[in-house]
Amino acid sequence: MEIRINNLKVGYNKNYPTLIIHKWSLEGSEKCLLVSGPNGSGKTTFLKLLVKDIPYYSGELNISIDGIIVKSISELLPFVGVFLGPIGFSYKHLTLKENIDLFFLLYQPQEIIFQQKLIESFLLLELLDTKISKLSIGQRKRIDLFFCFLNNPKCIIIDEPLEYLDEKSKFNFLEIVDHFINFFDTKFIFSTNMVSSFTLNNSIKVVNVKEFQM
Repeated sequence: MEIRINNLKVGYNKNYPTLIIHKWSLEGSEKCLLVSGPNGSGKTTFLKLLVKDIPYYSGELNISIDGIIVKSISELLPFVGVFLGPIGFSYKHLTLKENIDLFFLLYQPQEIIFQQKLIESFLLLELLDTKISKLSIGQRKRIDLFFCFLNNPKCIIIDEPLEYLDEKSKFNFLEIVDHFINFFDTKFIFSTNMVSSFTLNNSIKVVNVKEFQM
């Protein structure tokens, strides 16, 4: 997945842009991008822009997957796992298993074996028969993250992935991310205030949202 942005003004009112990005690109060598910055700085707006959930009224935004330019969110969704909050993507009156079955019916994700391994990786086995409404906020966040991976997408975009997770769940999530980078060549784009929680290496790039506006 490649992203190129040039002189972009983002927002619903062209007289008061929410975010201005002069020039930025994401290419093949970067496996995980951490977008940092204080609350209200535009991190979530930037992620919404990437999944075409917020309009821009001037400039260029080009997203390509395997050399094919993506023009609409309907073209993008089969390739991208997205969670931008708030917590509670799943249907609260259904059990986790019922939510997974519904997702499987609608989106036809990876085979059952992949699904079972992912359930185990996210430590969700004991929650399968529990209604979402009965779960804690941390458990619901784990489930929301799980659904981002279920279709084994080429790119996963998540707003504050570590928020509401306990230390064990944070460590477990970062291990899953590392596995997907190494075995599936998945790209990740996260907004975060917890850069120190990530083990930084050559595959991870940290950028402050203010850098987009320079």
